[in-house]
Parts: sequence; C-alpha cells; structure tokens
Amino acid sequence: MGRAATMDQSPLGNILGHLAQMSERQSQLHLAQNETGTQTAGEGCWRCGRPGHFRRECPMMEVGQVVRVTGAPSPPHGPGEAYCIPVRIQRGTHQALLDSGCMQTMIHQRLVRSEALVEASSVLVRCIHGDVHEYPLVPIEIRWGGKKHSVKAFS
Repeated sequence: MGRAATMDQSPLGNILGHLAQMSERQSQLHLAQNETGTQTAGEGCWRCGRPGHFRRECPMMEVGQVVRVTGAPSPPHGPGEAYCIPVRIQRGTHQALLDSGCMQTMIHQRLVRSEALVEASSVLVRCIHGDVHEYPLVPIEIRWGGKKHSVKAFS
C-alpha cells in the first residue's frame, strides 16, 4: 500500500487504508446469538464477541479519531476497482480507499517514519477467519480537502 510522489493509479498498490465511519446506530443494533439460538439485540460486542460492552467500547482495535470524509470519491473505473480519494502523506500524494464500514485507518509501513515504528504502541486485529494479529499503531498526518487530519493508523 505504498505511494510514490506522484499518484499511482494501481488499485492494489495505491490503497492507503481505510478512512470512514461506522454509525453509532449500527454498533448498538448488533444481533448476537444467545444460548437458544434466537437473535437478541445488544448481547455481545461486534468486535470481540464478548458480552458486557458495545463495539465502540471494545478494548480491541481502539485506534483513535474517525475522519469524516465529505464530497464524492472518484468512482471505480471498472470491475474490482475501489472508491478512492487523493490524500497527502509524507510529502507525497496517494490514493486512500474509502470503506464506509470501517473505523480504523491502515497505512503501509513505507509511509511511516522508522522512529515512529520504534515508539509505536500496538493494536490487536481479529481477521474474519478468527486469527488475531498484532500491528504497530502510529500517529500520522493526512492532508485531504485542504485540511490536516491527525489520526492513529496501524501499519
């Protein structure tokens, strides 16, 4: 997910990560299976599956600020392509993938200063198949729409 100083249009090579929002309502309306197999609202976290808290309060995957993107992203040019916006990171322009169901920001390590990786905290990420991996969590500055956005991203 690296970026060159000029915009590279490759769908895979130019994906910065995920910038978007998950609505409060979606977090609260999660349906969890109870012991009888019936669906009940609010039983368990969407992120870790444990009862006692909502996704927004889960100790897993807390990565910081959500940047709300306004305006229309570039539409896909063909099948398999993604909605992306141009952003500036580390003096280069890169394509950022917009994922409306994601609250995290992911960035390739090539765009992170090496000293930031040394001082980084970490975040646990649960994959869709259940594996849990640990990634460094670093502060980054993204410029988009004439504004600076300071976010924490995992890389």
